[in-house]
Amino acid sequence: MKREQLIAEMKGKFQELFAPLYLEAWESKSGYEELTFTLKRKRFALLCSTDHRPTPKSLKERAQLLRREARTRGFKGGVGVLVERATSSLLEVCESLNMACFDLAGSCLLNQRGSYVKVLAPKPGNKRSVALETAFAGNRANVLRVILSVVNRIWSIDDLANASFVSGGQVSKALKPLVAVGWIEAKRGRGGIRVLMPSEIISAWSDHYTPIGTPLRYTSRDTVEQLELRLQKELQKADIPYAFTGFSGNALLTASGRYNEAAAYIVAPQLQVQRLAVSMGLTPSADFAKLTLYCVPDRAVMAGHKVIRGISVVNPVQVYLDLLLHPQRGAEAAALLRSMVMKF
Repeated sequence: MKREQLIAEMKGKFQELFAPLYLEAWESKSGYEELTFTLKRKRFALLCSTDHRPTPKSLKERAQLLRREARTRGFKGGVGVLVERATSSLLEVCESLNMACFDLAGSCLLNQRGSYVKVLAPKPGNKRSVALETAFAGNRANVLRVILSVVNRIWSIDDLANASFVSGGQVSKALKPLVAVGWIEAKRGRGGIRVLMPSEIISAWSDHYTPIGTPLRYTSRDTVEQLELRLQKELQKADIPYAFTGFSGNALLTASGRYNEAAAYIVAPQLQVQRLAVSMGLTPSADFAKLTLYCVPDRAVMAGHKVIRGISVVNPVQVYLDLLLHPQRGAEAAALLRSMVMKF
């Protein structure tokens, strides 16, 4: 496979192949690929090259060249290689070189500054795992946001499609793998659709979940509460759809205690949100953020959202998934939300 074809295919399928990694940017620069992505809110940057027929010797040479190039550019991230197919022995060599590796089969080795080492590779013949992943992808996830928000309800396909902002065909495709494993029941006629095992669904979804939208991080001298109030007023004045999530959403849904980071989804182009942030006097931040805004292209993530005291908050299921990605007490807050609101 030619270099250009490998890059195009991997770039197009990155999110599908390597979840829960979330690709933020991919830039091609003078024969090298610069990747920026997040894993559970932690950001990684890699300078990568391609290798058609990697050997231990060629990988060692590439690692040296990449690190030399990184020093020349002042690049502070790690280095990696993109290949068509990574064998277990090749991954071992990459690990020994502290070098990331990605292949088109979905294998991934990430080892940056000793902070994280993981090999993700689909097991041959594990069709159930692959099928389940499709249920959580794209707009199909809307169906699960809605159906898990009222687990005791029996739905018709039309009602579920309308509430999820998708077609009846997409509802059927989203539910098919979950029906196959016995987690959802779908009967013809008036029997309807109902959830049988919500805990299994949310557990599998959280394993495959990746952040939605483009995150913009900001700091401010305002308190979190002041930021949320100002943001809400500005968005309502501009008639821009929004919904709080993370700790902000959790506080609205559970009346929980103090927190130091707000988050919201905004249905608007990134440039428009950036202009809004400037008008509010917010300061962009690459690391710590008092406010994170996720720019999304449509209302899909709003499926099943709630309005509490005039404030829009995403579906509790979405808040739960976003909390699980937060490294600081996110799991604790998610557990509280699940016990108080989701109740399964």
